[in-house]
Amino acid sequence: MRHMPMTEDEVDVECAGALADAGLPAKRVRFYRLAELGPGHVGAGWFRPHVTIYHADPAFPDDAQRAVANQPGNRELHRLTVPAAPGDRAPGGRARASELGPHRP
Repeated sequence: MRHMPMTEDEVDVECAGALADAGLPAKRVRFYRLAELGPGHVGAGWFRPHVTIYHADPAFPDDAQRAVANQPGNRELHRLTVPAAPGDRAPGGRARASELGPHRP
């Protein structure tokens, strides 16, 4: 099986698609692209609004971005971590909709 890395534009499209699939408006979500998730990583992490993201959480290994995610204004949002360079289009960003699940107010 040949792996086809996704471009940044493709990641943007897939993230927007995941929001649409989950029924969440973009203004209620912030995506964090993390190089620390490693090349070829296709998973994602979802953090509910108002939940503190702790240092030990493997889905959010970037200290600086985690601090930003925990600040007022971001804490009120759904926060999703995605690989900065997903290594395969097959699972892609739409799989991230499973991280969001059906939208609940």
